[in-house]
This record gives sequence, C-alpha cells and structure tokens, in this order.
Amino acid sequence: MVEVPGLPKGVPIIDPTIKQMVELGRWDLKAEPLQYKYVQPGTQFRVFIRPRLVPGVEYFGTGFEGHSRQTAVDTRLATLEDRDNIVSPALRHESGYVDKIPAERDGNLYRGVSWEEFQFIKERCKIESNCSYNLGECEIGRTYFSEDPDTAAHYGGTFQPYHMQPSFDRPGYVIKIRKQPTERIDLKVSREDETAVIGSVPVSEIIAIYEIRPYAISPGDVELRLNDRGGHGAGFYEGSRTGPSVRVAYRKLEDIGDICSRMERTRMVEEQRAVEVKAEEPERYKIVGKRIPTEMREAIRELGKDMPIDFVEVGGQEEGAPELTIETRCGATKLDGLADKAKLSESLSQVSCKVLEQKKEVPS
Repeated sequence: MVEVPGLPKGVPIIDPTIKQMVELGRWDLKAEPLQYKYVQPGTQFRVFIRPRLVPGVEYFGTGFEGHSRQTAVDTRLATLEDRDNIVSPALRHESGYVDKIPAERDGNLYRGVSWEEFQFIKERCKIESNCSYNLGECEIGRTYFSEDPDTAAHYGGTFQPYHMQPSFDRPGYVIKIRKQPTERIDLKVSREDETAVIGSVPVSEIIAIYEIRPYAISPGDVELRLNDRGGHGAGFYEGSRTGPSVRVAYRKLEDIGDICSRMERTRMVEEQRAVEVKAEEPERYKIVGKRIPTEMREAIRELGKDMPIDFVEVGGQEEGAPELTIETRCGATKLDGLADKAKLSESLSQVSCKVLEQKKEVPS
C-alpha cells in the first residue's frame, strides 16, 4: 500500500496521481491535517509536493519582495533577479543552457520523452510509444513524433502531468530522428502536429538528443479528503490542488554516447543474425502430418542442410511414437519410433541419390 508521511496508516490512497508520485520518486510528499470548524478531525489533509533536492539546489524567497513563496533554485544554472520588487529565478548565460530548445524545423521528427521513457529507450534500443499521455486518440503500435521541436519540448517538459514533469535529478529529453519513409507513416491517425510512425523506431535512427533540465521549481500541494461511506471505495480522494511550477532550460547533448545498453544490443544482433541465417538457409522440405518431438524436428532440419530432403510425412498413432516417411528426389524410406540424428542419417543415406546410383552400377 502506498503511504505518505503524515497520513493515517492503513487507509488507501485512491487518488492515482498521488500514488504515481510516490512510485516514481520525483517528489518529497508530506501531509498535514486541515482544521476546519465543521470538518471531522483526521478526514482532510493537505499534501505538500516538494522537489527532491540535489547538491547545488537551495530554497529562496520569490515573488513580491521575495516573500510570496519558496522556490527551489539550481544555483549552478540560475540566479535571482529583482525587477520592480518581483524576485524571480533567471538562467545564467554561462550555464550552457538556453530557455528555448536549440533546434528548428528541418523535415526530421522530434519526440519529447520523460526520464523513465529515456531509460526504456536505452534498455530496449528502440523508441516506442505506449499511449500513456497522448492527447486525443492514440493507437497502440504507433510511435508519435512531431516535426516541430517546440511541440516535442513542450511534451517532454512542463506539458506532462506534474508528477511526470522533469525534476532536478530526472530531466526530460527531446529525441530527434531521421524523417521516416512514407510507408512507415500511418496517415489515418497522424495529425498536423503529430506524426504516427508505424511500430517502434530503432536507436540507429537518432540524429540528436536535447536535455530538458529544471533550474527552478516552486512546490505545490493537493488536498485529500477521506471517504469512509463506501461508494467508490473507502480511502483518500483528491480535492483542490496547486501543481508545482517548473522552469526548464535546454541544451543539445554533444556526445550522445552509447545510449543503447551493450547487453541488449548484443541480443538484438544475435536475433537479427538468426533471422539472416534462416533466410540464407531455407528449409528445402515440408513436414506434414502429426507433430513430432522437437529433437527429431531439429535433427531433420540439420540433415536437410546437407541432404536433399523433399518431403517428410508423419504418421503413427501417438505423438511420441511417430512413423516417418522421408522422400528424396531419388527415393523414399520409412522410419518407426523415435530417432536421433545418427539413426536418421543412416536411414536417409540409403535413399540418397549417390547411394542409389552406386547400387545400380553394381552388377547383380
């Protein structure tokens, strides 16, 4: 059961957003009881949503004369500016980051992703949509991109649900891939601002990666109310909320490195090689009839690489005791019961064209 410090233990949290925030670990949550005159104590709480801090991040007063709210600021990237008594974080010019994604429309495709999706890409060596946060309709088996880098940056940044927005220790990303051929685009579900690519996209198509990193985050809060009368289920439900305010900056990663894990890449190469080998060495025969044990099927397949097998018919009453009729271009043989590769080879050799021709040459 998901628990938040300050909430009564043993009472489930029905609100899915709070549950996901706890599971993802981007935020520090703490609940405090609300004291209202006509509200039963222990039934309403305010959950404060604060970003998890990392070295270099400190809280400062911001807003009017610096007293409106507390804001966590990454001092490595930003400083505070006071304009007409309004204190706000401002990006440092020397930080290496800019306030707009450094990319333009160029005919290629862009996709904004969360930190979690970026880890998936590195582990699986592919870009693949699961339709979790697409606007409007979304079809499984399609991976969505945009030709507009600003749109992708919006999706990978502050447009996401706030529990998925970039945090100090988990930035977001924009991935740029090559323009895909027309046959890979699903025109039925693509829109002006979204291009639906059929299937997944391998990491080999990646041209560039841009990081979306917060430099200032103001905490938020959400009200939880206890429902103990049944209905949709007893537990805490969400009331009013104020989401965290996240300010982000961008930079192009100059060295995208080995974004695909070595283990997964090796597996993919082996799988591809197996497909290529199978294509290079097609089976020259058909197996029809009842099923045969896997070991025998593999033995026949191995022998088929060297012997001109044309047809294998499987009979017999039981799967474990097959009766094989194996035909070659020059003859046929029958084999009863289980057989290993050696026994199969011996039987097949008796009907190979070479052996039969030799028998014809020997005078009777």
